[in-house]
Amino acid sequence: REPPSGPQARLAFSGAGLHGFYFNGVCRYIVEQGVEVHELWGASAGALAALSVLMQATPALYEEVLAAYSRSFAHMPWIFWHGRDFVWQGPEGGLRNHMPRGARAERAWLRDVINGRLHIVVTKLSAPLKLERVVVSKWDSVDDLVNCIRATMTIPGITAAWPFKWRGAWWIDGGFTNLHPSTDETLLISTTVPVQPWAASWRHHVGIFRALPMRLSWWHCNANERRDMFKLGYMDAKAYFDSDARAPDAVVAKAGAGQGATAKPAWR
Repeated sequence: REPPSGPQARLAFSGAGLHGFYFNGVCRYIVEQGVEVHELWGASAGALAALSVLMQATPALYEEVLAAYSRSFAHMPWIFWHGRDFVWQGPEGGLRNHMPRGARAERAWLRDVINGRLHIVVTKLSAPLKLERVVVSKWDSVDDLVNCIRATMTIPGITAAWPFKWRGAWWIDGGFTNLHPSTDETLLISTTVPVQPWAASWRHHVGIFRALPMRLSWWHCNANERRDMFKLGYMDAKAYFDSDARAPDAVVAKAGAGQGATAKPAWR
């Protein structure tokens, strides 16, 4: 497969918890409008959003995720049963059912679509009580990728009972070491969840942002309210890409301010 030519968007999704439904709306607009994407970064729920762009997620897929949430959120303790994994559950297998199966098909998809374009931040638990930031950009199978997503969405006591075992090590949410990974020429997409003042990416301009109630990032509400988040994400993405004030050269120049970076257009 020929790689895309010319400037394309570089996107970075922050951690978001259940604000991830807002990200789904942003992703839907990007896919629907055919915005060319060169690479995507993500930690925690932001990693799942980044993956959905490369999967070219359809409205039907997002409806399936909403339905899975609607089936799950009333169960207690919700966080231990479904808080991290509800998107992979369901009668049809959740998101996994929309990804290739079989070693040959998986290798081709990972090579042509995912590896080198998707960058997921996870936190590795190292002795003694050391948190190590790890960026993963290559996977050998779809299940390896799914487990990486699960690892970066694991918060012991909140979204799971204990750290996640993957690739022979224990892992937790990537947000513990970098809640909103970014680079100088990246469009950062975020909500009110990030509370990490030591992260270098705070110096980057946030291109698409919505102040959402913090409690809704972890507390449960009905599916219609999550659908409203989706609509807000779609609207904000449309406003961003339609705005003359968000011309690519200007946006990237602002993103690189204070970093000593040379401003270059990230998309057209």
